Amino acid sequence: MNQTQHQRWSKIRSGGFFKYVTLNTISIVLGIFSVRLLIHAFSSEKVPFEEFLSAQFMNLGITALVLPFVFWGFWLYQESKYKKVSER
Repeated sequence: MNQTQHQRWSKIRSGGFFKYVTLNTISIVLGIFSVRLLIHAFSSEKVPFEEFLSAQFMNLGITALVLPFVFWGFWLYQESKYKKVSER
């Protein structure tokens, strides 16, 4: 971890674990939904919008349940790197 990464992680970790996991999860889920919505809008398949939404909510719900664990792992990894640099 170089100096800029150390400073950036220091700023992120000052916001706290919950904020980090929540904001990252919401950002990814909204990004995925936006891309899928654009693809649906311009696709040649005419799937009713209600069917599209119900399918997306199921997929995005599962994604929203899994992502916090992924970001928890990222948090632990970054913390271990941060602490190694801080101990020097």
